[in-house]
Amino acid sequence: MRNTQEKNTGSEFLYDIAARENVAVLPFDLPRTRSVALRDDTGRCAIGLDMSLSGRGERTHLAHELGHCMTGSFYESGSPPWYRGKCEYKADKWAILHLVPRSALLRAAAAGVTQRWQLAEMFGVTEEFMQKAIDFYNEVEK
Repeated sequence: MRNTQEKNTGSEFLYDIAARENVAVLPFDLPRTRSVALRDDTGRCAIGLDMSLSGRGERTHLAHELGHCMTGSFYESGSPPWYRGKCEYKADKWAILHLVPRSALLRAAAAGVTQRWQLAEMFGVTEEFMQKAIDFYNEVEK
């Protein structure tokens, strides 16, 4: 996790947000989910990141979990699917707005950077997350 490359990939600002908001970010063995955000009874949030995450994967997961914390979008294992989807959408939206701002995405496209893998590399996110960002902005513009 947190290494010297983070400043190059832009993850440091996410850790700064977590520190400022008193959100603990802790390494865990999370091979299935890769990351998790939890809120305790006092409203304090903590994020667990799989110890194998690094680079774009770490950045993407951390932003998504911070999205849960910053928007208060939490659910329990027994929550109905529609509510779970709503919380995941809010977390993704927060992460997209912070990692792939619309104006920067439009500038990249105008400069000829249009392939998903190129955009993912440019913004320091996973290709799957970049697709979510593209889909989000396409939906917003409808």
